[in-house]
Amino acid sequence: PLKGLKNLTRLYLNQTKVKDISHLKDLKNLTEISLAWSQVNDLSPLKDFSSLKRVSLSEGMVSPAKLEAFRKARPDIHIRLI
Repeated sequence: PLKGLKNLTRLYLNQTKVKDISHLKDLKNLTEISLAWSQVNDLSPLKDFSSLKRVSLSEGMVSPAKLEAFRKARPDIHIRLI
């Protein structure tokens, strides 16, 4: 259902049962995504989102190793831990 929303710039998936965000790959205009209290534990699908500037997460939802790898790949993105 999100495929037709290519101009979407903000997406809030807080408190959802979403686990996999790889299906968001067509939303290249996203500037902000909030995944707090969701079940996402892999941020790697977001690495190629060139417009992305901010990601909000709940503490502990992504392993420290995966979080560090994402930060190294995209140091320009502000990660907000809630």
